[in-house]
Amino acid sequence: MELYGLIAKFSIATGENGAEQKYFVPTQLRSSPSGLCEIKPSECDPCPLILHFLDGFIPHGLFPQLVSKFIHWCSENGLQQTPQLFNNGARFFIGKQIAFDLTLICRKRLIKFILKRRNLSSSKSSLKNATNKMAVEVRNFIEKTLVGFSRELCWLSNLRYELSVVCTHCLQSEGSLNSSMSCQDDCLHLLQVYPGKELICPNNFSDETVKVPGWEKGTVTSEGIHVDLYEGGIHLTFPPNTVAEPTRIIVYRWKYGARLPHLMEHEAVVGNVVEISAASKVGPLKFNGEVKLVLSHCAADLEGYERVMKRLIDKEKNVWEEIPRCEDIRKVAVLRCSVQFEL
Repeated sequence: MELYGLIAKFSIATGENGAEQKYFVPTQLRSSPSGLCEIKPSECDPCPLILHFLDGFIPHGLFPQLVSKFIHWCSENGLQQTPQLFNNGARFFIGKQIAFDLTLICRKRLIKFILKRRNLSSSKSSLKNATNKMAVEVRNFIEKTLVGFSRELCWLSNLRYELSVVCTHCLQSEGSLNSSMSCQDDCLHLLQVYPGKELICPNNFSDETVKVPGWEKGTVTSEGIHVDLYEGGIHLTFPPNTVAEPTRIIVYRWKYGARLPHLMEHEAVVGNVVEISAASKVGPLKFNGEVKLVLSHCAADLEGYERVMKRLIDKEKNVWEEIPRCEDIRKVAVLRCSVQFEL
C-alpha cells in the first residue's frame, strides 16, 4: 500500500534508537478548512509555484501520490512536526534552522505550491538565502518525483505538465493577486518557468520581464549551486567560488542534428547536445574552478565501445575536442556519463 501511495508512513525520532510511527491515508480525506485556499505568501516569500497539467485535468490519483512522497521526504529529512492533510490540500512544516510552511492546493488542472517563512526574526540576508535555497530544494523534489511517476507508474507514463507562475503583469492589469488566484483556473495567465529562461508576457508591450522570486534555479553565486534538469537528463554542479559575482546560467538542449561532430565509422551520438552559457554575456563562459556536468545517454549495454564526451571549440569550422577524465556512472539501472572540466 505504501508503494502505490495509498498510505504514507511518517517517523518521529523519540530517542537514540526509538521512533514513533504514524500512518496517513491521503485518499480518504473528505474535508478542507475554509481558509486553505485563502493562504497567500507575503511580499518576502516566493510567489506561488504552479504545476500545470496540459491535458486540462490532473490525472486520477496523482495528488495523493504526490502528498505521500512529500510525507516520506519530510520523514527522511528528520522533520518532527506532523503534516496536516485535507481533501485536495496539504500543509507541511519543513526546514530546521529556519522554519517554513509548504502548502499544496489541488484544483482541476493545476496544483499550487505556496512556501512561507515562519520565523521572521532572522536577518533579511540570511532569510533570503535560506528561502531561495529551500525553494530550489522543493522545486527539485517536485521535478524528481514527477519524473519518477512517469517511469514507475504505468498509468502516469504520459504526463504532460509545466512548472509555471502566474503572470504578474496580467495580475496588475486584471486586479489584485488575491482576486485573480481565487477565480477559475481558466482565467489565469501562466508563464512556464525554465532555468535561465526570461519570462516575457506577450500582453506586455514594454521590455520588462516577469520576475520569479525564490524559484529561480539558474543563478550561480559564490556559494555554489547544484541544478537538476530531469526532463533533459542534465545535472550541473558549480562548487563554491566558481564565479566572482552572481551569474545567471542558461542551458539549451539542441535539436538533434542541428550541430554534431564529424563521426567516424562505428561512431554515434547517444546523448543530448547541450549548450551552457551566461544570460548576460556573449562568448565563452569562464569559471574559476571545475564544473561537474552529468549527461544521461542510451548506450548502457553496448559492449566493446568507449563512451566519451566532446565539446565544441570552433563554431565556424565545427571543430570538437574530447573532454578528458570522463567516467561512467551507473545509477538505478541507468548509465550516465559524468565529467569534470573547466568550461
